[in-house]
Amino acid sequence: MIPKLKIDNLTYHNCGPISLSLDAGECICVYGKSGCGKSLMLRSIADIDPHNGEIFLNGKEQMDFHPCEWRKRVAMLPSENRWWHENVGEHFPQNKNSLLQKLDFDDETFEWDVSRLSTGESQRLALIRVLSNKPEVLLLDEPTAGLDVKNTSVVEEIINNYIRETNASVIWVTHNAEQATRISQNHFLFKDGNIVKTK
Repeated sequence: MIPKLKIDNLTYHNCGPISLSLDAGECICVYGKSGCGKSLMLRSIADIDPHNGEIFLNGKEQMDFHPCEWRKRVAMLPSENRWWHENVGEHFPQNKNSLLQKLDFDDETFEWDVSRLSTGESQRLALIRVLSNKPEVLLLDEPTAGLDVKNTSVVEEIINNYIRETNASVIWVTHNAEQATRISQNHFLFKDGNIVKTK
């Protein structure tokens, strides 16, 4: 069976070579010290930063996709989100989203100015924005950092439901050991520029 995501000899910024395969519906957790290269790995997989090596989605190589199409299908949720329009609603293809209420928003949220968003609101809305594109692979960089216990639990539930419903593959970077245990049975330590499976 062809893996959903296959990474062969990925190198970037003095890290690697990293090789990794994820099956459809598989979620792995990556942890390690701050600044060790976890976020840069996700940015390389998403084809945001320069890198070497080969990355495949369903057997098709990254270079055979238009960069925008690749980033839509292999989507990264960074720890610090960017908003390029002044209005929240301009970032969403439709003015309705079933996840709004689950994350303590309503339809009026689309009328908000981005400048009024708190860090937590920005993080939760960015997750909705990413999922609205129906990616096949999710690259999550501390997606619950700065959220309270309630919203952390809701975000974990939403992502788990998304995996079940779409068979998406997920690479989830976290510093939270308890969260790692909840979200995945496959754990990798990022150390000395590479990943080592620990569980």
